[in-house]
Amino acid sequence: FVTCVGPSPADPRTIIAGGGDGAVAVFDSRIHKAVARVSLGQGCEVTSAAFSPCGRFFHAACSANCCFVFDSRCLPPPRPALLPPPPHHLPPSALSSASPTACPCPHCSTRCSMPGLWTVGTKG
Repeated sequence: FVTCVGPSPADPRTIIAGGGDGAVAVFDSRIHKAVARVSLGQGCEVTSAAFSPCGRFFHAACSANCCFVFDSRCLPPPRPALLPPPPHHLPPSALSSASPTACPCPHCSTRCSMPGLWTVGTKG
């Protein structure tokens, strides 16, 4: 089920939606399909998702009191249904020591192994 939805300020045809299954999807309304999908983890309901004013970044907050910030330029394409789901939520300790991704963006290439993930914040 969908828990939140909103358009990109930079391009209203791009829509972000969060779900009760812990997934955040970015949709293109012109083709009526998801162009990117990120899983925050099982048992982690997305409570808020929105784009930054420039449309390049988006955040996703979940019921585990975490807020993830993603760079939309670094997201992988959606996975076909026959492939296994993406890795589940990594604890903050794993994020700080994870190996870099192959993303060309310098700020997220050294952050963690979740594609496009820029930063993680926790309550408190």
